[in-house]
Amino acid sequence: MSETGKIFQTASLHYQCWHVGKLYSKCRTVSSCEKKDSEVIERLLHKKNTSWGDKFKLITRHELTKDYPTRFPHNIDSIGIEIVGLISEENEIYETPNKLQLESLFWLVDELISLYGLSIKDLYAHGKIAHKDPKKSEGASALKAYAIKKAS
Repeated sequence: MSETGKIFQTASLHYQCWHVGKLYSKCRTVSSCEKKDSEVIERLLHKKNTSWGDKFKLITRHELTKDYPTRFPHNIDSIGIEIVGLISEENEIYETPNKLQLESLFWLVDELISLYGLSIKDLYAHGKIAHKDPKKSEGASALKAYAIKKAS
């Protein structure tokens, strides 16, 4: 989505795209892991002689053994929406989309929710579900703006 609000579709919705990256464990994030799952995740995170990047890959593989919504959405069952913007050099978070971008985003998300029978619970800010930006800000302000609009 450009700074003018123009929407560009760069991939077919009928094909899998590689846009999510390495998932966080949903049950760990929302404090809902069953004992066995928690033990597996802890073992993976504390695996010796393994880089953090490789540990995150192992967590992702483990998460992908679960069905959505037990895990966060991944490339096989999600649609990524990119909004053109900058990361603030001062606080290292993504800027809030402008008015034109938000108007286009709200329209697009409403259309996708209607088309695929989704709810707001199926919407995730990218930074909250996958290792992308250290501050977990990617998509957060856009999703918050959408939630506020829907609540009003």
